Amino acid sequence: MVHTNVITEFADFATFDYHTLYPNNDFFDFFAQPWVPFVLVALYLVLSKPVINLLISLLGIKPDSKVLKAGVICHSAFLAIYSGWTFYNVAVILFKFYTENGGLYGTLCGGKQALWVESNMTFWITHFYISKFYEFIDTWIVLLKGKTPILLQTYHHAGVVICMWLLTVTYSSPVIVLVFLNSFIHTIMYTYYTAAAFGYSSPLKKYLTQMQLGQFLIGIGSTVPCFFIQDCMTPAGSIALLVLHIYTVILIGLFAQFYVASYKKKPIKKE
Repeated sequence: MVHTNVITEFADFATFDYHTLYPNNDFFDFFAQPWVPFVLVALYLVLSKPVINLLISLLGIKPDSKVLKAGVICHSAFLAIYSGWTFYNVAVILFKFYTENGGLYGTLCGGKQALWVESNMTFWITHFYISKFYEFIDTWIVLLKGKTPILLQTYHHAGVVICMWLLTVTYSSPVIVLVFLNSFIHTIMYTYYTAAAFGYSSPLKKYLTQMQLGQFLIGIGSTVPCFFIQDCMTPAGSIALLVLHIYTVILIGLFAQFYVASYKKKPIKKE
């Protein structure tokens, strides 16, 4: 059970006792501390490349090694299963509250005690936030294959950690939409990556990017009204949601740029 005392005002970010969020769960408590997401993201951005290059040099890891391939398969399969498990359970809770509280905004703007604590939504939101640290491995796999991660990937992985922490510690209910959509997309995406690691190649790959763009647009479109519904958001929760929207708008631009560069055929120049 989590403590019902959460961050509500902007000033609370500096004065709040984060240990009260998860008094009986040391693992969750560690990741709730404000220094954790910022320090670990900074280490991810600064140390990923030199540390992986060092490991490649010391261990002689080859991009086509069987060990690396097995690791990619296990990693992708795990995330596919984990994402599906999370999606199913969040969907069940969301549907229950959706039908009992008069729709989406009755759910997102209703009582936090019932949604976050009594339904155990806090458990699903918190471990989903923590899973974003695990997804750093996506970048490390790219580096182990001797490639350079694109800006889209590093921005995506670094930014979502900060956003998820803000939304989690403020009990900002629109995060449920993010988790619902993202876990669904990741179930499909990591299932595809698992198959790809076995050598399967599909012409439908571009539709994954389209689905990712779709989730961002749906996510923003469905949560913007929360800013304008009376008593829906606390000041701290509004800040967390605003940060998420700014992050997502930039992400949409990067994904759109990636999509055009990867899947749109360039016109053939006439001699």
